[in-house]
Amino acid sequence: MTWVVGAASFRGHVFLVGDVQMTVGPTDLVVDGIQKVHRVGLNVIAGFAGSARLGFALIERLKKEMGPIRSRAKAWDLDVVGATWLPRVLSHELRDQAPTEEEHRIGVQLLVGAVDAGLPQEPHLPPEIARTMAATRLYKLQSPEFRPEPVPRGQALMIGGGASAYGAAIRDLLAEALTKIPAQRAREAFPLMLAAAMQRFVTSQPVPRVRACLHSGIARWGDASVGLIVARARGEMPFVPLIAETYEEVQAICRGLGLAAERATATRR
Repeated sequence: MTWVVGAASFRGHVFLVGDVQMTVGPTDLVVDGIQKVHRVGLNVIAGFAGSARLGFALIERLKKEMGPIRSRAKAWDLDVVGATWLPRVLSHELRDQAPTEEEHRIGVQLLVGAVDAGLPQEPHLPPEIARTMAATRLYKLQSPEFRPEPVPRGQALMIGGGASAYGAAIRDLLAEALTKIPAQRAREAFPLMLAAAMQRFVTSQPVPRVRACLHSGIARWGDASVGLIVARARGEMPFVPLIAETYEEVQAICRGLGLAAERATATRR
């Protein structure tokens, strides 16, 4: 499994979806327990795949750089920051983390999405309609240089390692849903659509030892949010794994398993 899928719509929303699996220990044990999709700013969401330690360090750096802005009129423009300071800041943070040889080999991939602050200057448009016309941005960035690679609007991209039946299905669903999700109700409709789709997947195409737990992130004009979705096949008992929202929590989970967190990755090795 181990994936993050993202897409930017033409209707004022950016979507990210990520599973919660990580690989730990010398035997590459796959366990549930890591949050890969995060809210990092007023209108910005980000997800990572690769080294868990480095991924969380980069997410925290994004929160530090992008979190202080509180005004909807001053939301981040990813085209500008991607062409100026974002690659430099991420590269410096990576260097400061002093990656091991193993972490260098695994690397880190990021998907970062945002919705612009600017709205169409059309006085006859109701505000709720104008907000669905705000420009959307989604970039893929990869260590060590983090050169921004734009993801075309209307297309879904998956990052992460290994084959993923659920990830590929979500990618295809997301690409299709971009034109079907009601723009003014996307925040409510998208998680419901994901939950229904995952319910179908785990019932008709169960994957051994893989639980259908997802984090769903949505960025829109002046807002961003992330939530957890748990699907289960018929007859299964509800189960929500312990999810690490920070690297310190990853370390605690690994200690409970008697394993070293330094080898934890948000991707399949």
